Amino acid sequence: MDVSPSAAGSIQTNSGFTTGGGNQPGDPLSSANLTPVTDAGVAIDPADYLGNGDAPGVLAFEAAQEVRGGNSPELLVDVGGQTLFRFKLPLAIDRVRNMYRWANIRSACGDMGGEPSQPNSPANFPDEECDGRHFVFVHGYNVNPAQAREWADAMFKRLWWSGSKSMFTAVDWRGDESQFATLAHGDVSPDYYANVMHAFASAPALASRVASLPGTEKVLLAHSLGNMVVSSAIKDHGLSGYSKYYMLNAAVPMEAYDANANAAAMVDQEWAVVPTRYRASDWNVLFPTNDFRSSLSWRGRFSGIPNAVNCYSESENVLGNPSVGQLTFTGGEWKMQELTKGTTTWHDLNAIPFLDLNVACEGGWGINTYYALDPTWYIYQYGFTDKVQTNMTDQVATEHPLFTPFRTEAEAMHSTNLFVIVDASYKRQLRAKFLADAIPATSFAAGANLLQNGTVSGNIDFLNCESEGWPRDEGEWRHSDIKNVAYFFNWELFNRIKNNDGGDSNGQQ
Repeated sequence: MDVSPSAAGSIQTNSGFTTGGGNQPGDPLSSANLTPVTDAGVAIDPADYLGNGDAPGVLAFEAAQEVRGGNSPELLVDVGGQTLFRFKLPLAIDRVRNMYRWANIRSACGDMGGEPSQPNSPANFPDEECDGRHFVFVHGYNVNPAQAREWADAMFKRLWWSGSKSMFTAVDWRGDESQFATLAHGDVSPDYYANVMHAFASAPALASRVASLPGTEKVLLAHSLGNMVVSSAIKDHGLSGYSKYYMLNAAVPMEAYDANANAAAMVDQEWAVVPTRYRASDWNVLFPTNDFRSSLSWRGRFSGIPNAVNCYSESENVLGNPSVGQLTFTGGEWKMQELTKGTTTWHDLNAIPFLDLNVACEGGWGINTYYALDPTWYIYQYGFTDKVQTNMTDQVATEHPLFTPFRTEAEAMHSTNLFVIVDASYKRQLRAKFLADAIPATSFAAGANLLQNGTVSGNIDFLNCESEGWPRDEGEWRHSDIKNVAYFFNWELFNRIKNNDGGDSNGQQ
């Protein structure tokens, strides 16, 4: 490989090989052994470490802690027990987080925890050394403050290894309400609905922070539910002036971006014969546009967002597409929380005191008791009868919906009178709550699917960004592999982001 200073980072992606040091010559760098270097030093034989024949060799070091001043590494050349040459590397090693900004917006959701914001030019990578571009990264759901730092460190380093010399800001928002540790599944945050509400509530703070950041060009990156924060900031709070928005494994319904997206597998099969306007997902069409209830839909919620690139994987383990009639609690957790909205399957968790779930069992695919006990309307495990198509009127569907009635603002929600909310802040808050826990998506997740032309500027299929030797099964890219898989295997994606790649509009990479 080229070992010139300008190619120093190529070790991260180059198909170089080891020449010794505990490995068989010719082994790939990805399998190289690590040799600890203690205060006493470690002896190396040039024949083993510094190349093979005419091939140049490289000694690569990494540090697990800060190195300063007198602790700098030193190279000694000994022959016959005598030191012929010694050179102390003028080297200091510091934490990568001193090379980027940090924005804590958790307070937008009443959480005063997490590390304080660091809005100033980073000491170890000042703005004047940057190229004028500014990356802004927003993490996803079930990420606590310490984990947010892990995500930020990884994303910054991987862009840096790709050759980025741009400014970088990591945003920490409250997407971990109800989180607790488990032995089998690590940290889990069962109250997904509350965190969706937090995503919407964090959007204005994000828009304000991004507007205050320096840079001649801004690039937005968001993972998983972080896309709800960014999309709302753009659509609802005027976030603009960015060149690209990379949607990484977006945990957002496809229909929010493409109003024509539908999936039969996202409709509870007991509702199959029900006209769409009587389902909670499309109940909004019963009301005039000046009625608050007309805004309660995922369909087209984020349509028209400019310069968005959907980065997706059809092999998603969290956002995976279900089959018709499928409802399990393993794999594809995103579809589970959509298909159980309004039902006791999920909302029985309200009875567990320590979870303190801030949701009401309303809307969704639940069955209104008003009809559930009347076999002329509904038959258990069969579904609704044809009576809903011949006897249901829009007025009746408003006052006595087929789905679990709304408990929040119930009197106004089920009134035939106009429901107008003057307070814009309360209107946004209430709409976010209903979208989170009561209005189900009837399309698959964007992060597991190609978005069609006209809805985003392009698509990037993660599977086309897997490098040789991909450590999972061929053709498998999971929900957080952008961080959890070594850069050596997913560097092509970061290279494309660094190069401002707009993806491909028809999904063919």
